[in-house]
Amino acid sequence: MTQCDKVEEKLSGYLDGELTQQQSQQIRVHIESCEDCQQLQTELLSLKKDIQQIPKIRDEDAELKKIVGDLASNQIQQWAWTLVILGSVMMMGYSIYEFIIDNSMSSFEKFMFSSLGIGGLLLFISVLRQRLIALKTDKYKDINL
Repeated sequence: MTQCDKVEEKLSGYLDGELTQQQSQQIRVHIESCEDCQQLQTELLSLKKDIQQIPKIRDEDAELKKIVGDLASNQIQQWAWTLVILGSVMMMGYSIYEFIIDNSMSSFEKFMFSSLGIGGLLLFISVLRQRLIALKTDKYKDINL
């Protein structure tokens, strides 16, 4: 193995400052006397400079987590959902009250609509319960792809 081969192996480490003082000195002395190794050093320095000028790629996952984890947005979203749910419950309560005191409907019609409403509510509750159980027991929920 020639001296140039040894320098080529360690030149990248030399340029990055990763070699010992003795190794750096040996490479520096050789480069000063060898035109081929000087040219290689110039090319590597140019390549290193070009690489440093490349814009850094944004970490989109980190940005997404930052946006999703924004405290103010989460609080606004919680208040919005609370108001939507509260308004829906109040509308349903008022509708049920009006439905009960409305004398224009027969008892049979009230029974049919009540059965339909209660059945839909029970189906919604059962699906919601299953989703909550699945959410708690999902062993893959913390895995990011």
